[in-house]
Amino acid sequence: MECVRSAFAKVFLNYEHYPIVHESIRRILVRQFPYAVFFKEIDDVIVVFAVLHCTREPRTWRART
Repeated sequence: MECVRSAFAKVFLNYEHYPIVHESIRRILVRQFPYAVFFKEIDDVIVVFAVLHCTREPRTWRART
C-alpha cells in the first residue's frame, strides 16, 4: 500500500511526466509490485480510474473511462 501511495504522490507532483496510454489517460507503474495506476487530469483535478495488476485485461480500466 505504501508503494501505491508513493505513486499517487508522484502523480500529484508532476502528472504530465507520465505517458499517455489511451486517449488522455496516463499511467504510472508502481515500484516493486506489478501494479499500474491509470489516471487523468480533469479541470485541475487528478482522477484515478484504476489501480490494477499488470496482468489484468486492459479493457478492465478502459471500461471505467
